[in-house]
Amino acid sequence: ENDGPSQSFETTNRAEMLVFTDKAQVYKCRAADFADTKASQLGVYLPGHLGMDDGEALERLRELSAETLKNL
Repeated sequence: ENDGPSQSFETTNRAEMLVFTDKAQVYKCRAADFADTKASQLGVYLPGHLGMDDGEALERLRELSAETLKNL
C-alpha cells in the first residue's frame, strides 16, 4: 500500500521542517512535536498531525535551515 517513508534525512529534535503539499500549501512544524519512536513502529500520520485537508498529499518535506533557505 506504499505506507513506507517516501523520504528520510538526519536532523535534530530542535529542527524546524517545511511540508509542501500538492495543493500549494506549506506547513511548518518542529521535529520535537513528534515523539521519538523505534524504527519498527509506524509513527505519526503526518497529514492528520498537521491538519491537512482531505485529499491533500505531501509533495516534499524539507528541513528549515540557513542552507535550505538558500536553495529554495
